[in-house]
Amino acid sequence: MAADSLHEVQALVASDTYQDGLLKIRGIANIEIEPAYEGVLVNLDLAKLARAQINAGDISRTLSENGQQIISYSIAKLNLMSSDDENDGEYPPGEEPESHDRSKTISASTYSQGFLLTNIIEYLLGTDSPEKLLTYLKLSRIPHAKNTLARFWS
Repeated sequence: MAADSLHEVQALVASDTYQDGLLKIRGIANIEIEPAYEGVLVNLDLAKLARAQINAGDISRTLSENGQQIISYSIAKLNLMSSDDENDGEYPPGEEPESHDRSKTISASTYSQGFLLTNIIEYLLGTDSPEKLLTYLKLSRIPHAKNTLARFWS
């Protein structure tokens, strides 16, 4: 659970195993992935690792041992996220806002290379203990953390 450095996380993301996983997901899900991975993106991912209380070595080991399951989880998550409609249960029936009052969903046209790291963190925590994953989601301020947990880990 040691704190990872910027360089350790960059090395993990640049590793052949990690890049191979990104290429497989990109091919299956037909998504674009940002070619650069630096600066604020690395710092955000360092913060994710700290919240999860895991390190780059844990991520690397998990990807090596469970690569296909992580790719499958990543594809399922991308599919589920893209199939969400605008009313995600945020409002009780009958209290949905008018169409002109709804917030606009902004979809990412290009994913950071760190999106796979996020999925590995979730996979690692979810397979270890759904309670640990729920704690992580809450610390990450993911809206509707319990619903998110139920959707991906049911």
